[in-house]
Amino acid sequence: MTENVVIRQERAENEATVENLVREAFWNVYRPGCLEHYVLHRLRASPNFVRELAFVMEGDGRIIGQIKEKLKLPGQLFEA
Repeated sequence: MTENVVIRQERAENEATVENLVREAFWNVYRPGCLEHYVLHRLRASPNFVRELAFVMEGDGRIIGQIKEKLKLPGQLFEA
């Protein structure tokens, strides 16, 4: 079990690792393959993406989880 857990802001160099983690977590869960990692990739490309609300969880120096808090749209706030 991981004892040294840190939650910090996601950095650009973490994007591929996080997408791979999400793909592995959702692969064949709801249907053959998955789309969740692609949704995450597209979310980052949105002008409404708030990088300051994207976090990763590190355990013993490697990424073990990710958190996307909110997506701001004009006049709206969506849970991600």
